Amino acid sequence: MSRTCSVDGCQRAHHARGVCRTHYQRLLKTGTLDKSEAIRRRTEASARRREEVARQRIEDLTWLADNGVGLTEAAHRIGMKRNSLETWLSRRGEKDLMHRLIARDWLPVGERGVNQWGDWRSAS
Repeated sequence: MSRTCSVDGCQRAHHARGVCRTHYQRLLKTGTLDKSEAIRRRTEASARRREEVARQRIEDLTWLADNGVGLTEAAHRIGMKRNSLETWLSRRGEKDLMHRLIARDWLPVGERGVNQWGDWRSAS
């Protein structure tokens, strides 16, 4: 006689630790066999991860703003479009950071370290 899953209502074949493959995977990923508890733990874990990524992104953008990078270039460096980054910063309440980055986009040419005349004048 083959063993079956020990979870109430589950008739699948036993895989490990007294449960089927489905429940065993849930146990490994979340540490519980209870479905609602597993969903709650996964949701909390993904929310923590999203917040951690957002914090790191804010830190990176702050560094870029402090080092003279504008919003367009900063968006490019973190893999977002300019408008999406502007909206994301605004929704997170980081308007000061957003305005610091925007201000760097509109600096006069000489202040960006660009040589207005270049070497072409002396190249002839």
